[in-house]
Formats: sequence, structure tokens, C-alpha cells
Amino acid sequence: MRINELLVILFKLIGFSFIVGTIIYAILLFRPKYRNKFTISMHIIRLVFISYFCLLLLILFMPLNESYDVSNNRFLGSSIYLALYNRDAASAFGIICNIILFIPMGIALPYIFKKIDKLWKVILFSALASLLIELIQLLIPAMGRSFDVDDIFCNAIGSILGFSLFVIYSTKVKKPSLITHFSKNTYIGSILISSLIIVGIAVGGIVFTEDSHGRLNIIRIGDLFTCEISIPTYEYVESGPVYIGISQECLMKDIQNHFGLNEDANVDPTGQTLRTNVDCIGAKDDNRIQLIVNKSDNSWMANIKLAEEWIISSKDRISAEATSFLNHYSFDNVYIDNIQIDSKESATIECKTLNSNIEGKMQISYTNYEYPSVEIISNIKPYSEYKVVNLKRAEDALNSQYACSVTSNDSGPDTSYDFAIKNPTKIIIKSVQLIYLYDNITEQFLPAWKYIGTAYDKEDSEAIYIIEPASE
Repeated sequence: MRINELLVILFKLIGFSFIVGTIIYAILLFRPKYRNKFTISMHIIRLVFISYFCLLLLILFMPLNESYDVSNNRFLGSSIYLALYNRDAASAFGIICNIILFIPMGIALPYIFKKIDKLWKVILFSALASLLIELIQLLIPAMGRSFDVDDIFCNAIGSILGFSLFVIYSTKVKKPSLITHFSKNTYIGSILISSLIIVGIAVGGIVFTEDSHGRLNIIRIGDLFTCEISIPTYEYVESGPVYIGISQECLMKDIQNHFGLNEDANVDPTGQTLRTNVDCIGAKDDNRIQLIVNKSDNSWMANIKLAEEWIISSKDRISAEATSFLNHYSFDNVYIDNIQIDSKESATIECKTLNSNIEGKMQISYTNYEYPSVEIISNIKPYSEYKVVNLKRAEDALNSQYACSVTSNDSGPDTSYDFAIKNPTKIIIKSVQLIYLYDNITEQFLPAWKYIGTAYDKEDSEAIYIIEPASE
């Protein structure tokens, strides 16, 4: 879910909470002691607090449509680390919301309960309240929520900030309705801890926005690798290259150069593709070439009208035709992997990159249906060596509580977690491969270990494919 969508939902919840809080407080006003005891400003403050608690309950207990099978987090700092490491804006927004959500709690506790005049009391009370909420979310799976110890930590941070604001305000203003005295240690301690928290948030923001180096997105895998794991002998290298890709615009120019086209590409109205549709050099009549580069993943497609029909006779003939085509347009970084004759009118040639570690395919389709043409679809991105990095040993990479993906089919990192056995008793790895995955932010191909094997529990077994970052 995007941040703007989350903000819309949040504002709706605030409005609804204020309406509910107003109704509840209006009911309380029927009691004379509430009606006559407080000034108008005190009534407003109490209305705000009641609305806040309504908002708190709505946000924390509102069922979610999404299901997070592996999102229960028992390791302090894990969710925060993931948000910063993956530069996940939605998760970072959630962390900030968890802090802000309990700032009013830190203000309300000493305001309502006069004996809560120490920082440790506020931390203890808010942490217990947050723990109760997390346990309820854990014990009621139908809510679609999960237990996360980092939520408790962030809620406690928010209550500290709120308490510090209240201490500073009440100490300086000296209103009879407020606590007019806090110990000097409480005052100084609150300011120091709040300052450290603010500095920590600022540092986290700097780390979050730092894009100078590539990082593969990772997920928390919890107890998956606490079982026995056997890894076969594999070829280990201490270092390996990082490859740099090229931007969408550069990719379009590169492809245009392959086909000998000089005209500029046009951006479609949605801004998701670059297109060019020009006369094909050497083609007859209205024969043209169309190029499309997708912005989302830098895959591209080219469609060329041929001057005359071509004859499908054998795989050797098709292979020679495709080889000639690749050589003619200088696609020297791919090789023919498979040929399939679909019918007398069409055939498909699948190609792969010469760098076997970089995943990607090019498909060449010849057809004579409406008109003789050849269509090329490719997600192979041009790349060059960027730098050399040190690599972890495959067995060391598996010691982490994180992975790029864990699946029961060879779907790659597009599916982060699709695995039925949650707590295997044994994992047997059959093979280990060094592959390269594309980081869209830095446009780099980064090394990763791919483990292929089988996971076992007491009653069942399942194929398992694990991908872990390989660079140190």
C-alpha cells in the first residue's frame, strides 16, 4: 500500500475517532460532576484525549485484508533494520506512525494519573499497554495482524517523547491544573533521552535515503533456519564483480543503435514506456520497426516487418536464421538456448545472456500470419563491470535471519515468501549457485547465493529455493 493511500485512511480514522469521542464525551457530560467541574479548555483537552484513545483502538485492532505468514518478530530492531535496509517507504511510515501514535499517551498518563511522575513509570505503563495490544493481535489471527516487538519499542519511544514534552511544558508554565513539579533528574533525563531519540531518528533518515550502494531487498525468515541444514561442496570464490545496468533512456538509445535508428523515442501518456516507430533501414514500402521499452523493469520489445516471407523447414535453418539476425544487429551478449517450431507459420527462439550468472532471456519469434515479421522480447539488460566486492561463504549467508526469497518453486525473488512448511526439522541443500539480481534503485546487478534443496518436517517434505545476498 502506498503512503498517500495510508494517509487517506489515517485521516478518515481521525475524523471517525473524533466523532465517536465527541459522542462518548457528550454522554459523560450528562453526569453533573463532569459538566460543572471543568473549564471549557479542560473539556476540550479531555475530548481530544478520548478521541485519541478511540483512534488508538481503531488503528491497532482494525482487521487487515493482507496476511503476513512470517511477519511475527521476536527480535528487537529487526523490523526497523528491514525498513532501513530495504529503503521501504511504507514500512518506515509505519514505524514513524507507531512513534507518533504513543506521543499523546506520554502526555495523557502524567496528566490523568498524578502518581505517574517518573519517566520509568511512563515507559513501563506504555510498554505493558503496547504488549497487551500485540498479544491480542497475535492471539486473534482473523485480524490479519502480527506480533512485532519493534512496535512495542516504537510505542515506548513515542511515550518518552510525549512525557518529555509534558515535563518541559508543565515545568515552565506552572499551571495549577498540571503537575507543577518534577524532580531535576526527571527533567534533565527526559531532555537527554528525547535528544538522543531525535538524533537516532535523524540518523535513520539519512541511512534510509542513502542510495550510493546497492542492496538486495530482504525479508525476515524467523525460525526457518534454526533446524539442521546440510550444504554440499560448492565452488567458492572470495570476491566477485558487481555489474552496473543502464537507464531506460540509455537502453532505448542502445537498442536504437542495434537497429540503426536515429530518431528520438516518444514517451507514452502514462510515462511507463518509451516508444519509437520509424522506417526500418533497408525495408521495402511501409515496412517499419517499432521499439517499446518498459519503465518498470527495463524489458523491451521490437517488432520488425520483413520484406518477404521466410520458410520454416528445420531447426538448423531456424538456428542459422536467428544467428544471422543476432549477428546482423550486434547482439553478441546472448546465445541461442532453445528452438521451438510452433507451426508452419511461426517459430520461437529462446536466447540467454552469455553471463550465466545474470538471469534474463531474449525471445525471437518469426511469423507469417498477417504479414512476415520478427518480434523480439527481452529482459536482458546491457551491463558492464562496476566494481569487485568480497563475497560471503554460502554457509555463512544462511546463518542470517534474513533472505531475499524463500519459495517452493523456482519463481525467483519476485515472490518473497511462498513456502508451506513454516518450521522445518531438516533442510538438505542439493546445489548452490552464484547468481546476480537487479537492484532497481542503483541499477546494479548484485551477487546472491541461490540454494536448491528440500525441506522436511515431521510429516511432509517440500522443494525449497532460497536466495541470500552474497556480498559482505
